[in-house]
Amino acid sequence: MTKEQLSHEIKTAFNGVKLEDGIGLWEAQGHDARLSAQGCAQLRRKDEKNDWSKIPVDDLFDAESSFSFFDAKGLRFHLPQFMLHHPTIADRLITKQAKIARKGKDYEKLIKHTEEQLSALNQAQTQVVIHFLEFEKENIKQRYQEEWKAYGMYPDAVEHDKDYQELNWALKYWHAKLAETQ
Repeated sequence: MTKEQLSHEIKTAFNGVKLEDGIGLWEAQGHDARLSAQGCAQLRRKDEKNDWSKIPVDDLFDAESSFSFFDAKGLRFHLPQFMLHHPTIADRLITKQAKIARKGKDYEKLIKHTEEQLSALNQAQTQVVIHFLEFEKENIKQRYQEEWKAYGMYPDAVEHDKDYQELNWALKYWHAKLAETQ
């Protein structure tokens, strides 16, 4: 899959998604700063609510900690813009979900929060997340293949890369999530 194909798939799967009453980017920053409900409501006025593609890319970088404070609708609304323009953060979020799920019962509260955040994603959106992860995994693999040729590394060295391994775990998790929606 090319970057352009993935971009098209993301835009198609999230077409028409609105924030609705979900937590927006700036409102989430208010939660992060432990502002009052009034302070968060004031920040919410800055939030884009109708078209996720209009969220300025600079805002994604300035407010990247918002991911922890999104509810399900907030995550669904912001995720496509992060995948398109800030893939490092999107990748961290998506693989974090899988890591938390692997931890087991000691992380029940985090697991519940994570499951709630993901609950608004439909089947097509979940499939896009899988394609995004596969694309990121392929990028790591290609980087290793180039380094293998240039530096004489073993061809299977990528299998020992921490990010590559996390992507494998994340893909298992997201495939299971997809199976739940079918």
